[in-house]
Amino acid sequence: MIFLINKKFWLLLLVFFLGFIFGAARLLISLPDNSDYNKLLGQKINFVGRIVAEPSVREKSTQLVAAPENGNSNLLLIAPSYTEYRYGDKIKVTGKLVAPENFETDSGKTFDYINYLAKDDVYYEMIFPKIELLESRWTFVGQLYRLKQGFLHHLAQTLPEPEASLLGGIAIGAKQSLDQETSDNFRTVGLSHVIVLSGYNITIVAESVLKLLKRLPLFYGSALGGLAIILFVLMTGATSTAIRAAIMALVALLGRLSGREYDSLRALIIAGFLMILWNPQILVYDLSFQLSFLATLGVIIGPPLLTPYLKWFPERFGLRDVLATTLAAQLLVLPWILYKMGQLSLVALPINLLVLPLVPLTMFLGFALGLIGFLSYSLSLPIAYLVYLPLWYFVKIAELGVSFPFASLNLAHFPLIITVSIYSFYIYWYYRRRSVPHLSSPHFSEGRP
Repeated sequence: MIFLINKKFWLLLLVFFLGFIFGAARLLISLPDNSDYNKLLGQKINFVGRIVAEPSVREKSTQLVAAPENGNSNLLLIAPSYTEYRYGDKIKVTGKLVAPENFETDSGKTFDYINYLAKDDVYYEMIFPKIELLESRWTFVGQLYRLKQGFLHHLAQTLPEPEASLLGGIAIGAKQSLDQETSDNFRTVGLSHVIVLSGYNITIVAESVLKLLKRLPLFYGSALGGLAIILFVLMTGATSTAIRAAIMALVALLGRLSGREYDSLRALIIAGFLMILWNPQILVYDLSFQLSFLATLGVIIGPPLLTPYLKWFPERFGLRDVLATTLAAQLLVLPWILYKMGQLSLVALPINLLVLPLVPLTMFLGFALGLIGFLSYSLSLPIAYLVYLPLWYFVKIAELGVSFPFASLNLAHFPLIITVSIYSFYIYWYYRRRSVPHLSSPHFSEGRP
């Protein structure tokens, strides 16, 4: 037995080592040659290119990602907030080429802004350059973005702020227009994942689509469901968390078609492997991907391990399951949040328990409000009154959480060794508990992250 355990250990170590070597090689291959750009740093240049990402409208500026026609990497253009450009537009840009710089956050941590941009193939910036529109062209993705903007416009017509922007973040991940105070409150109480398009949101969309199509033949229902998920992810900007959840949902659809049982842990591993193979930099530099992966892993393997310790909590209305799922996700992401961000929310667990059960209903009402708004403003008003209540509740709960003394602690220097030790303990505890028959081989659908 000892020999067998050692054999498995060395095999696992070999796989890990080979994976590390392959990943490092893949990362090096993916890095572009920017020597020509480096020679031009600090100089005024001009180029012709196209906008290759959805413009991000901020409070004081609009961020555009442009790909020069004869360049190896993208450039981030910081333009005035009133700038109106669209995905696919051909533009001529004149301005000073600069390199992005890392900066210190409020918690005292240094934010790796350089590699945050590099994961999206952005290595240089131009601050308020002169931009001239040369050509606008029709693109399918561009039309999806226009549909998204129309959806957000209907929300803004029928709801006040910050509820309208909050609903835009919950429903389709459009959080840019949310005011700074509300955004800071949600981050302080551990609710930031609610106002971004997380795997939980995609899961709700996927399950809703499948329920609507369940009366169709299996093949057509699954095909239309998969297409709807892909279009939704494209419309919302194809963030790493959304892509990860979409891949898992598509794996579930394939399993449904083939008649095989869906294993969410295997689906998570497949999603992570494919995404890292496509863009290895997200593994190291994309915090959203890292936290989403960890939270989903927690939701998959954590609840059956934690439930035996939560028998004191009421089971009515599924409250114990909600607590186990939320706690599992929080436990898996907390050490990494402390290491990467240095922020510890002491009210995150109770606040999440008070908010998360209402998120699916809020998303459903939000989609209904935005879609009916395309037909009639008057018909959408009754739904606006209904969805306003949970949105107002979310805002007030966040304000209440922030009002507590020591609601959040800043730990600017959380050691990596402690982070590694915590995750090592998690692994040890998981394998100890996995020996219990009814706790092994989880096959759960994805939950909250």
